Formats: sequence, C-alpha cells, structure tokens
Amino acid sequence: IFMHAHHIWVDHCTFRNEGDGAIDTKRGSNYVTVSWCHFIENIGTSIVGHKDYNAPQDSGYLYLTYHHNYWQDIVEKGPLVRFGKVHVFNNYYTSIKSYALGLGRSAQIYSENNFMENGNSFSMDLSGGKFIDKGSKANCDINPTGDVNWTPDQYYKYSIDETDSVKSIVTRSAGAGKITRIINHKKILPKNSILKMKKGNKVLMYNILGILIPTSLKNNVTPGIYIVKGVKNRCYSTIRIGEIAK
Repeated sequence: IFMHAHHIWVDHCTFRNEGDGAIDTKRGSNYVTVSWCHFIENIGTSIVGHKDYNAPQDSGYLYLTYHHNYWQDIVEKGPLVRFGKVHVFNNYYTSIKSYALGLGRSAQIYSENNFMENGNSFSMDLSGGKFIDKGSKANCDINPTGDVNWTPDQYYKYSIDETDSVKSIVTRSAGAGKITRIINHKKILPKNSILKMKKGNKVLMYNILGILIPTSLKNNVTPGIYIVKGVKNRCYSTIRIGEIAK
C-alpha cells in the first residue's frame, strides 16, 4: 500500500510464508485498517513507513489501525512503525521469534489489550520511536517508552475486548474464510428496518474500526460495511448496510 493510497481496509485475509512484507504501508499512504487477518510463518511481516530517511513523504501520514489480528510463528514486525500514528488493539501474538512491535524513527504506537504468549519480545526500540500500552499481557516485558501525545479516541470511537478473551476470539475468527455469513447483494433492506437475528441472541454492530453503532438501521446509520457480533455465541459476520445477509 503506497504512493498516497488512502482509506483502505484489509480484512479476514491469511498471509503465509510471505518472507518480507506481507502488508506494508508507506510513501505517504493514510487511513488504513488491517483487521481479523492471520499472519503465519512470515519473517518481516508488516511495515508502516518506508525508510528512516523518508520523513518528507511519510511525516503527517500513516494513520493506521491493527485490530483482532492473529500473528503466529512470525519473526518480527507485527508491525514495525516509522513516522506513523498506529493503534494496535486486541491482537493475539504467539511464537514470536524476535519482536512484535518495532519502534522505528518517529513512531507513535498506541497499544491496548493485546495478548502475547511464547514471544521473545513484545516491543523493540529500533530508532527512538514512542510506544504506550494499556492493558496488554505478555509472557515477557512489554517495555512502553512513555506518552505518545495522542489517543485513538481523538480520531474515532471504538469498543475493545477484554485482554483475557483475545486469544479465543481471534483464533476462532481471524483469517480467510472465517466470515460466518454471506452477503446477499440482491435483497435491499427497507427504510427504517431493524437488523434481526435469532431470538434471544443480542446483536451488537461495529464498523471496521470496532466502533459500536446502533442496531437500528434508521437515518442515523451511514451506509457501509459493518461487523455484526452475536453476543450469545460470539460469532462474527460482515454485512453491508442497504443489503441483508442470508
């Protein structure tokens, strides 16, 4: 993702044995979300920011969110950040050979409620970047560096899962083929209709950044793609407002 690309969503993908750069975002790109993806046996998995010398093109850009991703048996860069403001929450890391979060030049990483086991290092300072963490758990030291002078809620509202639930939620629902309902593009929901699921199964709806929205599909819901969570069985589905899932 490069050359000032913006407003991109990478969701429910699986990346295996990609070597260096399964998903890299650089050269002035902006507003990218990577969610519910499974990274398996990669080396340099994901980079934000081109090179340390590329400040003129990357500074002021590279606003990214990584949430509910499954990082399994990777070497490093989950992600490595240069210049960007990156929100990393509810990710599950296991068998990380080097480090998960790389603090490159002018990085500002805001980490929340991530869970790591069997990892060598949760974070590594590579070029003086900044990193703050709230609520994450790991088998090793997390080593936050201090305040990054920004918070995600300055840019969007979002909901967050408890840290102890992250492993079960992410391993069950992250990766290709894990979307549990198929979008039917032929049926259009009537105006002022209500999204319904099985009786007794409360429904919560989120946008792709994890922001909780009302379940009523009335005038206060903007058309777009949303995540639907059934609380009773904790299944996750994707639905496009204006069309109905089977």
